[in-house]
Amino acid sequence: MEISTTRFELLEINLISALELKLPRSLPSREDLHTYAVVWIDPKQNLWSRVDVTGFENPKWNEKFVFVFVVDAKTLNSWSTSELVIELYWVRRFGKDRLIGTFAGEFWELSQMLL
Repeated sequence: MEISTTRFELLEINLISALELKLPRSLPSREDLHTYAVVWIDPKQNLWSRVDVTGFENPKWNEKFVFVFVVDAKTLNSWSTSELVIELYWVRRFGKDRLIGTFAGEFWELSQMLL
């Protein structure tokens, strides 16, 4: 009988705010800057924040994102090269929402900064 070494791990990320976003040139006024964030590690598993309508170039979300991972012998090595990606979008009245900022950091580097 083979013993399974598969386990589940949770990763919680608290997205608090963004500071001094550069305003898009096509923005009619700063009051029209309503933003949200898309957070992902696996592009197939995106999580969205609520839309901030009062922070303008300093949006605040204070939202928790929880990712569930299956950790086994096959996926363990991929953790060292996995990236956390946070994309910030401007909600446009007409047309597709516009990407206005991106953060990407490798788990390994982020974990070393926190230790």
